[in-house]
Amino acid sequence: MTADAVMEPTETDALRADEGSAPEADERGARRATRPLRALATHLERANKMLLDRLRRSTADIFSSRLVRRMAPALLVLTLIVYLCLGATAFFFFENSHNEAIVRRHSMNVNVNRRHYARAISSRIFNDTRNLLIIIDRDQTDRVHQLLVDSLRKYEDRLDIKVLVATQWNLLNSFNYAYGLLLTLGHDSKIPETIGGQVFSLVYTLIGVPLFFGTVFVVVRYTIFPHFTPLLSTSRRRWLAFFLVSAFLFLWTILLSLLLYSRTGRDYWTALYVAVFASMTIQINRGTSTLPLPPLYLLSILLMVTVSLGLLILLALIVCDAYAKCCMRRSSRLHADDVVAAAEASAHKPKVTVIVDEAGESHIAH
Repeated sequence: MTADAVMEPTETDALRADEGSAPEADERGARRATRPLRALATHLERANKMLLDRLRRSTADIFSSRLVRRMAPALLVLTLIVYLCLGATAFFFFENSHNEAIVRRHSMNVNVNRRHYARAISSRIFNDTRNLLIIIDRDQTDRVHQLLVDSLRKYEDRLDIKVLVATQWNLLNSFNYAYGLLLTLGHDSKIPETIGGQVFSLVYTLIGVPLFFGTVFVVVRYTIFPHFTPLLSTSRRRWLAFFLVSAFLFLWTILLSLLLYSRTGRDYWTALYVAVFASMTIQINRGTSTLPLPPLYLLSILLMVTVSLGLLILLALIVCDAYAKCCMRRSSRLHADDVVAAAEASAHKPKVTVIVDEAGESHIAH
């Protein structure tokens, strides 16, 4: 066989060629089949990117305006009030009718028990007399029963028994409960009893607590703190502002403790203890009376605690501003020291002169 002869492909070579071309054909077929999907995914990605860019630019344009920055605290406060009203309405819807049914059933049971014990007491009094013969008619028996029932009611009023009130979940009390949840103070031992109220309180708190504290921070940062900026120019003024806000917070806490003491009237130190922790939005069981607090009284306490929270945030902002200025001053001082050291190093650097003679050789002349 010569070198120019061409070998004909055998059957084995044909099978190998078919095996090698089959994956390539499958891959090309898969690419053709997925080409519309890939084009659609690319188009959606571009559209999503364009939408995000437009949203980012529009948001930046909105918040860059002075009017929006000035109105942001007011808008947040309005949003928070609407959110509180929404929570109050929801708690009223979930809990009011259920609570009224419980109170009605409880009152019926208490009245039945009072009459039962009144009859038992009267029968024991008149049937166990051995030396006296007491004869009373039916009217006198009913009168004695009623006197015993009234005596039992007065005795129960003297005891620290939790009283169920039908208006426990009216609109104002529901508003106070929603307010206490967002302030993380709660409402003493009061909790929703229906499943809907419990689920709603969970979701409501998860969204509302960041909204509430963020609103208080924004109001303090952009409404109150700028008025303290002239007092933060020097170190002495910063200390003065810090002590002024601390003194006002102390007096405000004393006022809150007096308000609590005016309601309880038992122990002022307990009221002061509760007021201090309430100012830091830490729930403390009042442990003074089982009677429900008046709604307006409780609302005033919640508002005072909110003011205390704002004062604490203001103190934190003053401390952070002082720390930032101290760090900036230290950094500028270090930078100035580096500049001075570099200048001194360049000033003490020896100066030399290079001289080239006629032979072309260079020499250094000091």
